[in-house]
Amino acid sequence: MSPFCIRTTSILNDDDDETMESSRGSKNFKKELFSTALIGILLATLAMAEDTDKKTYLFVESANKAELADGKLVLYGVDDEVSVFSDQPYRSAGVITRDHFFDVWSTGQNSFDANPPNAALSGEVDGKSQVVIIEISSPEVTVDKVSYSYNLIQGDEIPSLDNVVMFIDSWSWREPYTGPDGSLP
Repeated sequence: MSPFCIRTTSILNDDDDETMESSRGSKNFKKELFSTALIGILLATLAMAEDTDKKTYLFVESANKAELADGKLVLYGVDDEVSVFSDQPYRSAGVITRDHFFDVWSTGQNSFDANPPNAALSGEVDGKSQVVIIEISSPEVTVDKVSYSYNLIQGDEIPSLDNVVMFIDSWSWREPYTGPDGSLP
């Protein structure tokens, strides 16, 4: 029998002490209650740690302009940072450097190199909003632009977009993949 199994030995009334007997003998009820609560807290902490391992993140890149031709996407006027936010039910967000993003891109068993992400590429064509869904791979970075190979998944072939925002598929962010300050975003 587990040392945490508790059974009542008598019905308590006003004159009785609040005592209970466990499978290991007579113990103070408060000590057993405290021990049981402590074990519950530890198990809950372990469950939350396992749940944190399931957290996934999406990435957002912005650019002044995008050109798409011959399976190549080129983003012009990009920021040095990439926004990051967690998938539901979590509520965390942050910003990482572009260099850090591309370090993470190729790291790990299920990296974006091994399993290229989908992306929603949103922007304007002649002042009208357009969205195409693409698979992106093989990123290349220069001072003022970022390029990817791409395959069109859904939408019309569009040669260029202005005021671009690209939402990149989720990725499971686990240590040692930390943010620039050493923490998970």
